[in-house]
Amino acid sequence: MKRAITLRIILVSAIALVLSNLVFGLILQKSYINELENQTYQMLKLASVAVENVADKQIAAKLVSNQFEGYRITIIAKDGTVFGDSQAGVSSLENHSNRPEVKNALQYGRGISIRHSKTIGVDMLYVAYQMPNGFILRASLPVKSVHDTVQKQIPAMLAGILVAIFAALMMAGKMSKTALHPLEKLSEGIRKVENGDYTTQLSPPSYEELSKLTKSINLMVQSIKLNIKSLNEQKQKLSFLLNSMRQGLIVVDQKQNIVHINHSAEMLFDAGQDLTGKSLICLTRDIQMLNTLERCLQTSGSAIFEINNESEERIYSVSINPISNEWLQDGAIIILTDVTQNAHAEQIRREFVTNASHELKTPITAIKGFAELLSKGIVTDPNVTKDYLDRIKNESDRITNIIEDILKLSELDEGKELHAKEKIDLLPLAEEVIANLTPQAEMKQLTVQTFGSGYTVLAEREDMSRLLTNLIENAIKYNVEGGTVEVTVDKAENGGFICVKDSGIGIPEKDIPRVFERFYRVDKGRSRKVSGTGLGLSIVKHVAAKYGAEIELKSKVLQGSQFTIRFH
Repeated sequence: MKRAITLRIILVSAIALVLSNLVFGLILQKSYINELENQTYQMLKLASVAVENVADKQIAAKLVSNQFEGYRITIIAKDGTVFGDSQAGVSSLENHSNRPEVKNALQYGRGISIRHSKTIGVDMLYVAYQMPNGFILRASLPVKSVHDTVQKQIPAMLAGILVAIFAALMMAGKMSKTALHPLEKLSEGIRKVENGDYTTQLSPPSYEELSKLTKSINLMVQSIKLNIKSLNEQKQKLSFLLNSMRQGLIVVDQKQNIVHINHSAEMLFDAGQDLTGKSLICLTRDIQMLNTLERCLQTSGSAIFEINNESEERIYSVSINPISNEWLQDGAIIILTDVTQNAHAEQIRREFVTNASHELKTPITAIKGFAELLSKGIVTDPNVTKDYLDRIKNESDRITNIIEDILKLSELDEGKELHAKEKIDLLPLAEEVIANLTPQAEMKQLTVQTFGSGYTVLAEREDMSRLLTNLIENAIKYNVEGGTVEVTVDKAENGGFICVKDSGIGIPEKDIPRVFERFYRVDKGRSRKVSGTGLGLSIVKHVAAKYGAEIELKSKVLQGSQFTIRFH
C-alpha cells in the first residue's frame, strides 16, 4: 500500500503540476491578450486625435500603422464603408458594417473580437474605437504573434514541472509513511457519518490533496445536517398546517391502509392512538365510507356524500379523490367537512317557509270565512256583523304585523340602515314603550317597573324601539295574572345593559337555544292563543347583532325569564 501511495502521490503531483501549468499558461495567454486589447484601445484613442485632422484616411491609416509597428490600421465610416487601410486598397475591401467589433464600437464606443481575416488569411485580434467625428478607427494584430509570445514561456514551465516531479519523487517515500494516518482519520470520520453522527468535523490534514477531501466531507456533513433540519422544519410546518385544518384529512394507499391522518380526523373518529400504517377499518366501521372508498380505488373515480355522527349530533360531508404519484401509487385522499351549520341553516330556512306559510294561512282562512258569511247574507244581526268585521280587521292587522316583521328581519339580515343614527337614552325609551303597553299590562293586572340610571347608545331609534317593545311585550304576554315585569337600563364596567325580567311561565331548558329562531314557539298550543307573529325574539337577536351586543337568557319553568342585552 505504501508503494501504491507513493506512486499515486507522484502521479497525482505530476498531473496536478501539468494541469496547473496548462491552466497558468491559458490564464497567462488570456491575461496577455486582455492587456494587449487595453493597450491597443488606448493607442487608438491617442491616434484618433491625429487621424481626425487628416483628410485622406488612407494616408492617415498608414501613418498610424507606421507609428505603431506591427498593427494593421483601418478607418471605417458609420455605414461600414472603408475609407482607409494600411495594408490594402480601399476599393478592394467590402463593407465592414457587419463586423462584430464595428457593431459594438458603434453601439458602445468600443469593440473587440478575434476571428479569421479573409483579406490576409490569418487569425486576427481586432480592436475598434469610435472617434468623436463618428468614424471607426480599428487596429488588428495577428493572433499568432500573441501565441508566439506566450509559447516562449513554455520551456521555463516545462523545466519547472520536471524539477517539481523530481522533488515529489524524493518526498513521496516520506509522505507515504505519514499519509496513512490522516487516511485512517478520514475513514473513521466517514464511518461516524454513515452511522448517523452528523456532528462529526474532520480535522484538517497536513496534505492539500487530503485537505480538499476533508473539506468536502465536512461540507457534505454540514449540508446533510442542514437538509435534515430543513426537512424536519418543513415536516413540522406541513404537520402544523394539516393539523390546523378544521376539515378532517385522511390519506390511504391502495390497500386502504392509513398513510397520514390529521388531528381533526383523529378527533372526529375519537382515535386514541396513532393509526398510521393501519387499516382504515381500525379508524371507522362506517359501511358507506368503506364501500365508497373501495369503489373509488377500483374505478379511479371521485365521490361526495354525507355521514351522520349521531353521538355528537354532527353532519359531515365526505369527499374521496383518488391520487397517484411517486410517493403514493393508486391511493386516495379523504376530506371530511363539518356541514352541520349549513344543514341546520337549511332546516331553519325550510321551517321558516313552512311557519310563515302557516302563520299567514291561519288569518287569511279566518278572513275568507268571515267574508263569505257576510257576503252570502247569512249573518243578519248587526252586532254579529260588527263582530265579524272587527275580527277581519284584527286578522288583517295580524297579517300586516307578520309581513312588517318579516321585512324588518330581511332589512336586518342585509344590514340596511334606513334611518340616521342618533344618541338614544334607553331608559326614557323603555318608559315610553311601557306606556304604550299599559293596556295589555292592566288586563293581566301586572306591575311594570323601571330601574337604573339609563344608558345612551348611538343607534337607529326604530331598532332600539323594536328591541325594547318585543322584550317587554313578551314579558307581559307570557306572564301570570298579577305578576311583575322589571325593566333595568344601566351602565356597566365596559358599556351598558338592558335587563327585562318577568315572573311568567318561563322556558324549558331544552328550548332555550332555539327561542331566537324565526316562528319558533315553546308551547305551540298555548302560543297560538297569545297574539303575536312569532318573530319578536328573532328581531331582538338581529338588532343586538347589528350593534355588537350580546344576549343572555336565564329562565326556569313557572319561575319567569330574564333577558339581558349587553352593549360594549
